[in-house]
Amino acid sequence: MAPAPKYSFEEQQQRILAAAEECIESSSLLDFTMSAIAKGAGLSMGSIYKHVSSKEDVLLALAIRKANHEYERASLIMSLDLTLPEKLVAFSLTDQRKVRRYSFDDELGILINSRLIRQRGSANWLDRLNSAMLRTADPFDTAFHQAVEQGEIEGRTDLIKEINITGWALTVGYQQTVQFWERDIDKVNVQPPSPDSIYIRGLVRMTNSYNWKTPVTRDGLLKVCNLLEANGYR
Repeated sequence: MAPAPKYSFEEQQQRILAAAEECIESSSLLDFTMSAIAKGAGLSMGSIYKHVSSKEDVLLALAIRKANHEYERASLIMSLDLTLPEKLVAFSLTDQRKVRRYSFDDELGILINSRLIRQRGSANWLDRLNSAMLRTADPFDTAFHQAVEQGEIEGRTDLIKEINITGWALTVGYQQTVQFWERDIDKVNVQPPSPDSIYIRGLVRMTNSYNWKTPVTRDGLLKVCNLLEANGYR
């Protein structure tokens, strides 16, 4: 009778992803190798390929962890004692160093949406990633529907998609242009944005352009910052 495996299937997968994260940290999202992951995980290559078929699968698996982490963050922020517009702005007032799943979150997010990665990834991992990413919208959709039903915002539920897309474009646009540009000129701003920053002022202006029962105020922003700090997000 063959000896029982040293690690369960689930334990093997956790070791693989932990080793992959370490390999990427010490090299890059493009330069890590499957053999280095096997060595770091203490597993044979055969065991590795029972879980992931390629480097692309590794990236997709890491992105699933990132999406699950974002779902947990969204659920917590949406549960805070804030108005919905304050909650929307709260995401941009978090300290990115404290809410990231990986130090390479931004780069991973861009890479896994590339056509080549999605063409080469296994259908299983792609399906799981798509499900995880769709799940991250659940806390927002639930909160928006409740806001419409309870009269927190005047309008129809079809405003949900518009506000989500507009806010997402502004937030991600800021993160992927201003922050990357700052890195290029060696001026990384590691502090979370202040309520008085141009970015937050613009986000508040956009948010308040909708017919909220209670618009975002400066006192509201200070309350957001205090709650984020109390929950370890700022």
